[in-house]
Amino acid sequence: MYLATHSLLKFICTYLVIPILLTLITPAIPLSAQQIFAQQEPLKTGLALHIDNDLFVGDDLDKNYTGGVALMFSGRQAISNPLSVNRVRSNLDHLTRFSRLYDSNETFKLHAFEVGFALFTPSDLSIKAPQRDEHPYASLFFLVNSQQVVAPIQNLAFSSIFTLGALGLDLAKDVQTQTHHATGSSPPMGWANQISSGGELTARYSLGVQKLVAQRRLPFNLRSEFKLSAEGDIGFTTGAGLGFNARIGLIRTPWWGFNPHQTKYTSRGTPIASNSGNQNSREFFLYFGANISHQFYNALLQGQFRKSAVTYKASEIKSENIELWAGVSHQVNRDWNIGAFVRSRTAELKNEEDDTVWGGFTIARSL
Repeated sequence: MYLATHSLLKFICTYLVIPILLTLITPAIPLSAQQIFAQQEPLKTGLALHIDNDLFVGDDLDKNYTGGVALMFSGRQAISNPLSVNRVRSNLDHLTRFSRLYDSNETFKLHAFEVGFALFTPSDLSIKAPQRDEHPYASLFFLVNSQQVVAPIQNLAFSSIFTLGALGLDLAKDVQTQTHHATGSSPPMGWANQISSGGELTARYSLGVQKLVAQRRLPFNLRSEFKLSAEGDIGFTTGAGLGFNARIGLIRTPWWGFNPHQTKYTSRGTPIASNSGNQNSREFFLYFGANISHQFYNALLQGQFRKSAVTYKASEIKSENIELWAGVSHQVNRDWNIGAFVRSRTAELKNEEDDTVWGGFTIARSL
């Protein structure tokens, strides 16, 4: 894990200078009329499948965040979906007055709905008894509604996300057992000790702001982008963070349609831009970024209301965490896009030394 994290950190430190230098030596790309005067959001703009797993980075051991899956649908359909929790999200935006940040601007709105799960385990899956000094078994099955409000003239994008989930479902054991059976790995034995074992409702409300700092044209039709981000959340995870993300390559999608920073494990919450009127040229780019956050509470470590076999006090958890990522995205044709990435997160427990490293891939279709 150390070598993977070190390599990722070296990659980001090396290539962070690229967008900064390009800001100084190349002219800015002017905003298009389409960006400023966007049409009404279509009913359906796309869908995407996200899959994370630590097996993708060659680690033989499950540990901490071991994997997850999320299926996302974007467009106005996200609001009217039978499972939608968008009304709760909207009411919270008005209650917190978050919507006042963009009401006076020339803006347009994008929406997405997700369903998925995330799994967490200690490193030794053969032990049935509760394990102290390790990440407890934990699972989260969730529904997510998100809204992104883009102010293209100000180069700002505001996002709000509401997650309704369940902790401690027995389904988590079945999912991981079947996955390990398919990959020839040992079955997990300690899921009876997971956080909130037996099931417990949970929720989280997240807010974020993304600022486009630099967007440049390069030789050979290449482009670069550099963005700063800030986010905060309250609920089963509560905290705040600052970060950046950058991409460089054959970029065709709008800057607000790509935000790898805004993720808590497998949930993305960034709507897919419609391919309506999109050029036929293919897209291919590299991206990287980092985020530093302060964590006040994490139910996946500290438990919630229901008694759990293994939990940690706030004094046993590291308040500051750093997350790094790098990846590649490729538009196969006009409708389909695939991507792969590796992410690293510093240890969340004070008695841990190794970082958590996992990989993943995304398959998306624009409509």
